[in-house]
Amino acid sequence: MPNKNLQDVQLKDSDSLWGGFWDIRKTRYLGRLLAWVRKRFINKAFVKFFLKSSHKGTLIEAGCGSADVALQISKIRGDQLVLVDISSNALNLAKKNATELNLKASFIQCNIEDLSMQVKQTEDSIAFNIGVIEHFKDCTNVLREMLKVSGRYSIAIVPENSLFWKTLIWIELRLKLLPEDLYAYFFNQKELEGLAEKIGAKINWTKRIRVLGVFPYLAICLNFPKPETFSKQI
Repeated sequence: MPNKNLQDVQLKDSDSLWGGFWDIRKTRYLGRLLAWVRKRFINKAFVKFFLKSSHKGTLIEAGCGSADVALQISKIRGDQLVLVDISSNALNLAKKNATELNLKASFIQCNIEDLSMQVKQTEDSIAFNIGVIEHFKDCTNVLREMLKVSGRYSIAIVPENSLFWKTLIWIELRLKLLPEDLYAYFFNQKELEGLAEKIGAKINWTKRIRVLGVFPYLAICLNFPKPETFSKQI
């Protein structure tokens, strides 16, 4: 049985860490510019990517931040949304964005390592995140939890190990656009696939994505070898 007091402390600490991140994004000019670039260009590329690989259902964004991707997909196709983040600041921003787009969503504040305790699996659900699991020193439990709530499959998209991302993170840290104690690990394809194998997940596919020819990402789509058996265990 998890220690509830310990969970509450961890939630508070992580909320404070990521709350600071979103405060910086809102108040610093370069932070706002980077957020605009993500919303205007990167997110549109991911919307196109998701539209090619899925159909209307329930989208669960585990670590939603401002939820731009999920909201854009829902606006186009009418997907139901479950938006989850550990940061209250991030969820407030996601709520503001949803209101501006006149979209409804369920908002849940929790550690995404406890996702299945807060979110029910449905037959049409897809759990995903973008730029999240690289912030966990051991992200296997996050991937496992995403699979537990996914009726179809789950997708994780991460920055690929490259000089581009290392340089960008260094610049953002120097300009204090990121918390000093923020952890970031960039994967290569073999390492990402190794995580899936570690939790016994079936790899549907892995892909390299280049946004605007500059932003290098890796995407992995996972499922359970025997989803009907796993569904009975939840």
